[in-house]
Amino acid sequence: MNLRNAFFIVLILLSLLAGISNFSVPCAADILYRHDGSPAMVGKFIQETDRQIIFLEHFKSGATKKQTLFKADVLQLVRTIDDEKLAQLKPESPRAYFEYAEELSAYKLDFVAQQLAIRLFLIAAKNSKNQLRQSSLLALHALFSSETQKRRTRALAFLTLQPRYHRPFVVNQRPNQLKPEERDKLLEIVRKIRNGKQSEAAQALKTDEMRSAMNRLSRFATWNSLYKIAISKQPKLDQILFLVKLEIAIIEIDTEQVEPVGFRWFLDAKRTDDFQTEWITFSNLTKFDPDLSVFKDGKWVKPTTR
Repeated sequence: MNLRNAFFIVLILLSLLAGISNFSVPCAADILYRHDGSPAMVGKFIQETDRQIIFLEHFKSGATKKQTLFKADVLQLVRTIDDEKLAQLKPESPRAYFEYAEELSAYKLDFVAQQLAIRLFLIAAKNSKNQLRQSSLLALHALFSSETQKRRTRALAFLTLQPRYHRPFVVNQRPNQLKPEERDKLLEIVRKIRNGKQSEAAQALKTDEMRSAMNRLSRFATWNSLYKIAISKQPKLDQILFLVKLEIAIIEIDTEQVEPVGFRWFLDAKRTDDFQTEWITFSNLTKFDPDLSVFKDGKWVKPTTR
């Protein structure tokens, strides 16, 4: 067996292994391998004749180019994305999104399939709970190449592992005893702690005015709990999360109810001298909107409500 034949056999085996987990049916993205060993073409199969295949090649830049190839030059055409399978996915069954995303993520050469896998993992994460949500977020983490995206995904995954951090503050009645100037000073103190100015915050908390104000906010936090964070050298992650929740509660103190805080947000704590915050949601984690979770007529749309 010469080296040329050995190369083609290895290539065929790899192609077959790549296609094991995906049933070959009409689809939206494909990988085309050629006999000459040139790089695989990624795009969409258009049509074929007795002798030729017409293939729309997709490039990472977003450009496309229609290619006409002789069948004799084509080693294998692997169909990766199945429109019919996508159309069967429903938000109330998030595991189906997860399982299909796992199939698509195996096609490393097909960046279209990789992007679709990210979308499906995201939808699965948002519409599931507990272990499946955690698994979906960790799968997203593995697909991302950007360290920023990885860090943001770890933040959401952390919330899955630590559900106690997203218990909401709920205001059942308006504590109208708190004066506007007291609220402003409390906000200033909380923000100083978050921004690394603990000594200033601790000094401001020592006044009788702030002790009295905190006593009237005992449903959210005690003066002692806030002062303990203020005198710490560096607040821990759960303390920073507590500060953000308290800040939201203080801001919304004049409303009937503070919006429950769950996976809608997460504090991305950067371990620097200046604590910075960033709101992370399923909607801004990627370029995809997870609310567009139904594939219909070739487009992603929101599910219809009955």
